[in-house]
Amino acid sequence: MLADPLYLDSSAIVKLVVDETESDELTRMIESTDAVLTTSFISEIECVRAVNRISADLRDVAMERLHGFVVLPLTDSIRSRTISIMPGALRSLDAIQLSTAIEIQDSLEGFVSYDFKLNEAARSFGLSVLAPGGRI
Repeated sequence: MLADPLYLDSSAIVKLVVDETESDELTRMIESTDAVLTTSFISEIECVRAVNRISADLRDVAMERLHGFVVLPLTDSIRSRTISIMPGALRSLDAIQLSTAIEIQDSLEGFVSYDFKLNEAARSFGLSVLAPGGRI
């Protein structure tokens, strides 16, 4: 089990690469914590693809930023939870993000996301949802 993980989904990590409205507050929050930045393996794929749509030059920036994270793999328990996690309307990749965060919930400092539906689902599982500079 990770000590003091702070879980960031792809919507949050992209804000660390691309200057968006919430980027400064998110960066300040991360700089003020000793928590271990943590995410799912799926974030590597989602983030690089997202920033590549903006500029191919950002691909390396995204990869560099992700090197500072503990990237959690898809385990049997995460896969099993993702298949059955509710609400059923939650998109597949968001369900993987949520299932991964639930896997480390016992020591989780917070769940950082800027996706409204994902945040609602995370709260329903008792996760402490954070969205610095945004609405949760």
